[in-house]
Amino acid sequence: MNIFNSKDKLNLFLHSKSSFDILSGVNIILSPEFYWVRKFDLPMASTKEVLSALPSLFEEFIDVTDKKFYVKKLEDKRYLCFAYDEQNIISGIKNANLSLSQINSIHFAQIELESIVDTSVQVCMKVSGVCLGFSNNILVQVPLQLQVNTNNDIDISSMKLSKYTISVSQSSKYITEKNSYLLSGIVVLFSLMLFIKVFINNNIVSSVPMQIDNIKQKYNMPSSTIQANSIMKKLNKISDKQIILREAYKYIFNFKSKYGGTMISCNYKNKSFIIKFKNIKAKVLVDYLEKRYSLTSAVVKDKVVTIGLSI
Repeated sequence: MNIFNSKDKLNLFLHSKSSFDILSGVNIILSPEFYWVRKFDLPMASTKEVLSALPSLFEEFIDVTDKKFYVKKLEDKRYLCFAYDEQNIISGIKNANLSLSQINSIHFAQIELESIVDTSVQVCMKVSGVCLGFSNNILVQVPLQLQVNTNNDIDISSMKLSKYTISVSQSSKYITEKNSYLLSGIVVLFSLMLFIKVFINNNIVSSVPMQIDNIKQKYNMPSSTIQANSIMKKLNKISDKQIILREAYKYIFNFKSKYGGTMISCNYKNKSFIIKFKNIKAKVLVDYLEKRYSLTSAVVKDKVVTIGLSI
């Protein structure tokens, strides 16, 4: 089944045998409108070297902005070279109602159809109704205005295609090869920095247990967490008791500054105080202490007030 699309004067020759082939994937042969082709004699040994030189070689004939290039080696130091606009090819594929996922391979008519001329006496051919001919071994489309009479309509559906193909991508045209290398370098550098940071953090984390053990040995601390928690609980209880005791002493000693009198003694034992004052009325001292604590005794003897209270 030969199908071609002719929009904006661009032709895509689809290499398929049935409608099922189109659904499962097709091979495309680009007509001459999709590319520029030149043969160059160059003192270079590899196609890679030639490819890097093609922009400067083609800029004499075309504007090479946004163009991509392809090279086929013909013989020693002689190369068949192509320039093409990737976005133009993608537009042609879309105009043919195809998606890029349906495309198996993309070929140049210059390469694929040359074998037909080499194996026949024909110099002009029809492919899907499009007239093509070779001029100085370069495939060109024959204008319809010339009214070339030829009946050799070529069926390309069963033609064996070569290995020479290109691929196209819908990625942004602004991401050039140079920019992609730069972005890749930034990603690699960032990944390397992240790896170093993770490595340093892992070393720090792995050294923490050893540092903890050293501190425990230096300060004779318990080896287990259970023992440490038990000691902390005990110390917290002692701290709470000391706070209560300090507040009681402060409250008792503040009495003299507020009401006068002379403190003879203040003894603490088993959560209880025994306080002795003179030169003070017993009721004043009792009323003051009862505001905060429970009194256990109150005795006045020889003008000395003795009070017992618990905290």
